[in-house]
Amino acid sequence: MDKKHAPLKGDLGAFKWLGTVWVAVGSIIGGALLGWLLDHVLGTSPLLLVVFLLLGVGGGFWKAYKTIMKGFENK
Repeated sequence: MDKKHAPLKGDLGAFKWLGTVWVAVGSIIGGALLGWLLDHVLGTSPLLLVVFLLLGVGGGFWKAYKTIMKGFENK
């Protein structure tokens, strides 16, 4: 394969890590939005916002941890 069409492993690795960051951030934002929406509908403010925000933080960090550990195992 010539250099012009050779895959760039470093760049692809960066996209994997960037995707991990987006999943973590998206989990936090998604949890906060879902909690806020449920609080708004059920009138339980801010209980569900806090619960779903914590679940989003936990889920985001858990997914990031699993991805990072998987990256270290592949080396």
